[in-house]
Amino acid sequence: MLSFLTCFFYFSQRSSALTMSKTATFYSVQDIAFKASGSTYSSSFNVTIPELAATIKSAHIEVSGISYNTLGPQSVTAELLGGSGSNIKIFDLELSTRAQQFNFNYDVTSIILNTTAAYTLDLTGSGTGGNFSIFSAKLVLDYEYDSIQNAFLKTTEFFVGQENNKTPANNVVSKDFSISASESGIIIRSAFVEISGILKGSGQGTVQAGLYSSGSPAAYDRSYVFDLGTENSTSKFIIRYDALPNIDLIATNNYVFHFTSDKAVSAWNARLYLTYEYTEPNIYPATGYVISSTFDTGSQKGAAYNSIMWNGNENSGKVRLQFATSDCPNGKTNPPLCDDTGSWSFLGPNCLDSAYYETSAGLPDKIECYGNHNNKRYFRYKIILCSDPSCLAGGPNNPQVDSVIVNWAP
Repeated sequence: MLSFLTCFFYFSQRSSALTMSKTATFYSVQDIAFKASGSTYSSSFNVTIPELAATIKSAHIEVSGISYNTLGPQSVTAELLGGSGSNIKIFDLELSTRAQQFNFNYDVTSIILNTTAAYTLDLTGSGTGGNFSIFSAKLVLDYEYDSIQNAFLKTTEFFVGQENNKTPANNVVSKDFSISASESGIIIRSAFVEISGILKGSGQGTVQAGLYSSGSPAAYDRSYVFDLGTENSTSKFIIRYDALPNIDLIATNNYVFHFTSDKAVSAWNARLYLTYEYTEPNIYPATGYVISSTFDTGSQKGAAYNSIMWNGNENSGKVRLQFATSDCPNGKTNPPLCDDTGSWSFLGPNCLDSAYYETSAGLPDKIECYGNHNNKRYFRYKIILCSDPSCLAGGPNNPQVDSVIVNWAP
């Protein structure tokens, strides 16, 4: 009789191309002052996609700011330049006379290229009797790519801090946090702290922020000016602090973020978006293994095990197999109770746990160690993959096992 399992086990997915998908986030723009009606805020940013032949599936720019309106409706015109052209969209804002936050998503799927490119985002607020404060934007990009690549992109979010209580005007918020990235060949492509909360007050105000290595004194290298209008009111806000010049993962993983405002702030919180390029290592671990599920021959008196065979490709590495049997489905050694401390014992030829069946793909190997295996009802097998033929050191090879076949008779 034959037992057959399809397992598709690899060191990684490099040996057979698969289409993967991901989402990446890039800092786009952050205005530091308020703009009168009709004034345009323009800022440039770069987008890097290291994967070759990537396919853009979706791209949008999340735009936010504060609108103070005293008379009539307002609108914001967004235009992205670069890439495959430009695209102009007008977003109407039907707001009350008080200062309020606005957010909209600007679809730029048709503009973003599938490689490295520079872009310019123009934002123009229009409306009678009002100002537009702290225009801010980030790009959210979804794309597909072939898994066989050398360079990859990743976006990771890190928690910076949260204030549970209201922060009075001119008080300082100081948050220590850590970030990490363990991949090789890291190049940071975008890093920004997204700060949000609720401002309370009237007239013009200033938010200050600074990011430094842990232990540095509170200081501020950025100031953001906003306008809350003539009435005492509240407004949500989002500020995206460009942290790319401040982040150095080689020097430190520990940072402190400082924030203050001359208006009261509640529900303050912040998180860091870190987007970086990395290279996949050319050397894999020396070995990797997988253990099959338990197979039941159905034979009350056990079975005679004849041969074991695997199908796949060594790909210049090596594939090893070991075999284990038991009269207990959980691998114990005291049937029928099956509750002792025993466990599955994976053996190779000569009944040694340091020996392996090592025939080439498609060639059956005779199962030895009859005294241990024969007349046992249940069995498992173990697949060991070696990235180097020696199985002693890591190598560049990626062996692949598609299936394992065990021949047995009742």
